[in-house]
Amino acid sequence: MIDRTQSLDTAEIKKLAKTQQDQRVGRSLTQLALARLKRDRLTLIAIGIIIILSLLSLGAGLITNVILHVDPNRTNPNNTFQPIGSENHILGTDELGRDQLARLLHAGRVSLGIGFSSAILSLAIGLTLGVITGYYGGTVDDIINWIITTLNSIPALFLLLIVAAVLSPGPTTLVIVLAFLSWTGTTRLVRGETFSIREREYILSARAIGASPWHIMFNHIVPNVLSVTIVTLAISIGNLILVESALSFLGLGVQPPTATWGNMLTRAQSFFNTGPHLVFFPGIMIVVTVLCLYVIGDGLRDAFDPTLKD
Repeated sequence: MIDRTQSLDTAEIKKLAKTQQDQRVGRSLTQLALARLKRDRLTLIAIGIIIILSLLSLGAGLITNVILHVDPNRTNPNNTFQPIGSENHILGTDELGRDQLARLLHAGRVSLGIGFSSAILSLAIGLTLGVITGYYGGTVDDIINWIITTLNSIPALFLLLIVAAVLSPGPTTLVIVLAFLSWTGTTRLVRGETFSIREREYILSARAIGASPWHIMFNHIVPNVLSVTIVTLAISIGNLILVESALSFLGLGVQPPTATWGNMLTRAQSFFNTGPHLVFFPGIMIVVTVLCLYVIGDGLRDAFDPTLKD
């Protein structure tokens, strides 16, 4: 009787394992990735932090006008270097008497806006050129590779310094310049993926029935490389936020009175002894944001890894 019960339990376990395996086989890569992300608490926490920071930055105007009742650019010489927790100034004030919390919120809108916009524009350029050069190959591939090699042979900081010196380093200019200088890595990645995808059976079938190259590229190839490019997008946003901060440190980023986390940190270093909170909070915002974006990128890479076993 015991042996029969044990054999029934074993059969049920095997049947359950087979059912779970069949369910995994029947799911797409996107469904598997979402299931893995639901179990990845660290990545979910990082995503939540980025969403909260983005919402606070987008609502900076509403928060400062309705809740805080302060103008981030209004100066008050009688209220300089107020400490954390002072009356009407939760995070204190800077060397000109401006509210630190209000400026952090408005600076986040600019810094995150530059990071997200330039990364998305860079992704669009890199994805388009990568699919085109990977699909056509030949002369088109040689030309794009020559452009990539030429751009990569020139130090990016040197190009940024030249562009910033010639053009007005406003947010729009930085978005365009950073996107123009950061698309090469995505193009190479997408190009390699496209080389392998273009020889698969469903692509050959689409050609056989007369589908145009553009239809094949943007309806069959692009959806299959999006998962790879989404992983690079999160990491690119973090890198571009760091680049904007570095340019602001050199005085070539967004110029005051428009606040970014980078130029707030740059100006605050001169007042570290008088107002250390002016250094800590912009630095913390940059570190937390970039760290969360790297964690998200790492989590997405694991989630979309087709060789990873659940």
